Amino acid sequence: MHNLESFMVRCRNQLVCLTLLMASFSVVAQELDASMRQYTKFEAALENQLKTIHDSEQYAATVKSLAQEYAPHSLREQAYLNYLACVNNIELRSVRDSDKATLLERNNFAVAESLCEQNRFNNAGESGKAYDRVLVAYSMQSEVSSAPLRYLSAYLYTSESIKKARFAEGIEATRIMLAIAKESHFQHLQSQAYSLRALLQNDLKEFDRALQNIDRAIELAETTYARSNRLLDKGYILSYAGRNEEAIALYEDLLQLESSQGDYELKLIVWSNLHYIYMNTGQVEKNLALTQDMLNLAEAKASPYYVAAAKMSRAYALLDTGQYDRASKLFNEADQWYLANGYDLRTAEGYEDWARLLQEQSYSKEAYSYLKKSIELYRELESNDGHSESDTIAALLEAEQKQQALAQAEQSIAFMEARQRAQIQLIAAIVAGALLTLTIGLFAHFRLKRLNRALDSANAALEHENHHDPLTGAHNRRYFYRFLEDEKLRDDRDKAFIGLIDIDHFKTLNDTYGHDVGDEVLQILVKRLKHATKSDDKVIRWGGEEFLIYLAVNDSIDSTRLALQRIIAEVNSQPFSAGQHVLAVTISMGFKVVELSSDIHHEVKQVDNYLYQAKREGRQRAIGQFNEELALEQI
Repeated sequence: MHNLESFMVRCRNQLVCLTLLMASFSVVAQELDASMRQYTKFEAALENQLKTIHDSEQYAATVKSLAQEYAPHSLREQAYLNYLACVNNIELRSVRDSDKATLLERNNFAVAESLCEQNRFNNAGESGKAYDRVLVAYSMQSEVSSAPLRYLSAYLYTSESIKKARFAEGIEATRIMLAIAKESHFQHLQSQAYSLRALLQNDLKEFDRALQNIDRAIELAETTYARSNRLLDKGYILSYAGRNEEAIALYEDLLQLESSQGDYELKLIVWSNLHYIYMNTGQVEKNLALTQDMLNLAEAKASPYYVAAAKMSRAYALLDTGQYDRASKLFNEADQWYLANGYDLRTAEGYEDWARLLQEQSYSKEAYSYLKKSIELYRELESNDGHSESDTIAALLEAEQKQQALAQAEQSIAFMEARQRAQIQLIAAIVAGALLTLTIGLFAHFRLKRLNRALDSANAALEHENHHDPLTGAHNRRYFYRFLEDEKLRDDRDKAFIGLIDIDHFKTLNDTYGHDVGDEVLQILVKRLKHATKSDDKVIRWGGEEFLIYLAVNDSIDSTRLALQRIIAEVNSQPFSAGQHVLAVTISMGFKVVELSSDIHHEVKQVDNYLYQAKREGRQRAIGQFNEELALEQI
């Protein structure tokens, strides 16, 4: 069943993937006509009725019934119907685009076809080709009029971004998902988008923001089934953040939910997640008891997949207590079932985990053997995929060529020449980026197994470098403007405090004591600013000795004033000990409480003017506005 919600990759499936570092590709969300963000009455009826159906026959019957009830259909609606019929094997009269179709309508059919091919490749196990089709659809999503197809393209691209560790691009795609879901008032799709965004932010180790978004996803979940999945996501984030006690408490609540529903799959997944926490925290006895319960339940339900998974978890727990023979027997039984039933990626991952545990128990020879088997299987899977980075480049070129061909039907020659020049530049950038990454080769395999997904250190370093100032560890301007886009989407946030800080007489300090001392002063200042601000607040290095402070505020001017006073007091709390010197360092600041819907560039310029006013009036002070209607204040 493939309506938008059932496309959600359930956290109940143990997912693993072997990925190559692909070309960096990002589609910037554009200001689109409202109709491109809204579902038609027919599309909305489909989404509302299909979101809770899990039986394939009932699903097909509902699609056919609604198709008949809302006939005749626009070309836009027919493109979406073609997609639903394709991925769900529903017999419907297929309509292709006509000579009278507009460019947007033709693009709808092209995207529907790409997503249909993605589903076919995915079912055939050709993940590389499936990814290419998603990339084609997503590259066209801003040039189609079908809201559900645009949402699907963004959703599938977000899911692929998680697999391929393209976290920033994935977050960009969730903006598109949220814009469409909010415009059409689909609460369950908003929940889905917030959940994916939370998982991406978790992989970037932005845990506070990840937890805020997963809480929104939980609040918006419309069914018990969806809510349980969102809660599983939250448990994963908590455990990844090292907040194991909170994760355990959440899982215990989920077990209570399971007892009222009789959902044995939910119980097994919760137990599996608890198993990893117990493994990672050295709770050996609890892990032994838990994994035995897992195996008993899986065998009682006669579920071969869960039996194999439980045997592997039980093997890990036994080996952790030195019971090598019993552990090896269970591991080999699980291994044989996975191999016999086509779970090669799961097997490769299992070999690697098993090798690590063997090494910890001083079975070095056996550990080496399994690590070697793991590497060999990963290489075999890579070669068998039948896909290369050049295929991805070809897919992108195909998307551009397809759009050009469609456009020729209605565009003038002059317009097309200008458009093609822009497209050639885009393709050149994509191909150049792809060719650069081809030299890197195999980057890493990224696991999607709950509670055991690891962010590769090289990718983490790259993300950190892109978003942080290397000297002070503060965020940089690039991060600030991206962060602001997220803030504007929040329902609970419409205002913010922005302050620009400048260190008084910093040039003189540098000239007198040297740049090393100056650098240390900058580092100390950032530490104090971070100490005085909350997790939702941001410290940005704006340039040189200037720093921007972003504070999440409510409507209380008094609380905002207290927050500002707390920052100033923290900076002035004691002299700066830099090198062999103890320095009396002071700061000047301009500030303003701004509307997030306003022109932020203009607001920052106004704050900068207040900063210079503070400098002119003697330094070591803050000047600004807590409200547009109030006079300037000095603190």
